Amino acid sequence: MGKYPADPNAPKRPSTAYFLFLADQRPQIKAANPSFGLAEVGKACGAAWAKLSPAKKQAYSDAAAKQKAKYDVANAKYKATDSYSKWLEGKLEHKKAQKSQEKRNQLKAMLKNKPARPLSGYMRFVAAKRSQFDGSVGEVAAKCGKAWGEASDAEKGRFNRQYEADKAKYDKAMAKYTETDEYKAYEAAFNAHKTEVHKVKFYGSVAAANKAERTRLAARAKKQKERAKAAKDRARKAAIRA
Repeated sequence: MGKYPADPNAPKRPSTAYFLFLADQRPQIKAANPSFGLAEVGKACGAAWAKLSPAKKQAYSDAAAKQKAKYDVANAKYKATDSYSKWLEGKLEHKKAQKSQEKRNQLKAMLKNKPARPLSGYMRFVAAKRSQFDGSVGEVAAKCGKAWGEASDAEKGRFNRQYEADKAKYDKAMAKYTETDEYKAYEAAFNAHKTEVHKVKFYGSVAAANKAERTRLAARAKKQKERAKAAKDRARKAAIRA
């Protein structure tokens, strides 16, 4: 998944002192050195900044501080809007989806020696016929689907029998593979991931779920202690009456 887009409605971030200096200095250096490329202009700007007097650097720092102060006020005001809330909600959902995808990729990478699933009869047919059709990927796929629909039962059966033969071998290989240490390690990681997903779904985070569990256990322990005390008191009173 790609990076979540920046909020288009957020206030523009302020420049640093150095970037304010660059805005002033870069046009002058380009004008004085027409042959300079981007890297050479950048190097010249860096050298000019290094030679700048402390007083002039402070002037740029003061200008940057003023911009920063205005930005902070505008940003605080913007973060109270519905627009920001909507963007932030989207960003959090994107982050969750990205984290989930990364975890799925990690789990998949654990199955290094997993037997390859065989192609279906239809996919074998497509592999054999694809070169006969022209057009875009979507057009070729549509033509292959039409050709499969028009194929005889005998032709379909030939591809399907190839699939069934390979599927039988695959099932045996998978049965053997599920007994390996590699698959058992994957299975344990997968089950742990399912538990984590459940916690995030119902509690918002793993930490919140664990806290809720500790609270439940503490409440249960307190009730058990109270019941034990009540039973002890009843036994003591019964003994007195006897």
